Amino acid sequence: MNVGDLVFSRFHGMHEENGIGIIIETGINMWGEDVIPSGVSVIWSKTSECETVYEDEVVIANEYKIC
Repeated sequence: MNVGDLVFSRFHGMHEENGIGIIIETGINMWGEDVIPSGVSVIWSKTSECETVYEDEVVIANEYKIC
């Protein structure tokens, strides 16, 4: 994942109440410790809120598959 990638929540996909997000920071040490996966900061389109989540909680939009 890179800064500028568009993402969806892995748990809610396109129907997430926050909509699509854009990654604004990567490589965040969650809880002050080096862990895998690391954290990313995301600004969500619908709420304009910034949230820090584990990188495995989001999916890059062009990798998202609708079943």
